[in-house]
Amino acid sequence: MSNVTVVGIGAMGGGMARSLLSSPCTRCVTGYDRSSRLVEAFHAEAMAKGKAASRSGSAPPTSLKDAVTEDTDAVVLVLVNEAQCERVCFGGGSGSGGGDDDDDDD
Repeated sequence: MSNVTVVGIGAMGGGMARSLLSSPCTRCVTGYDRSSRLVEAFHAEAMAKGKAASRSGSAPPTSLKDAVTEDTDAVVLVLVNEAQCERVCFGGGSGSGGGDDDDDDD
């Protein structure tokens, strides 16, 4: 069983992450997005299914560094475009995965 982090849990990534919550092949599923609302909602779903990462306890990840740790076996990026991938993978200053548009549901 795997520990998976999905980065970008908007319309498409959220569906993928929820499918992973239902899979018998995953131990933990962590969702991360620039939208704290999406992160909190997904974390609540993962907790309810018993698949929230133990490293985060009862709190959702607040940064990309919290979401992707040495315990993560796979990272799935579900982002809009190359620019977003560049910011998430190679830095945007805060390590949070993006700019200041907190309501962007990528």
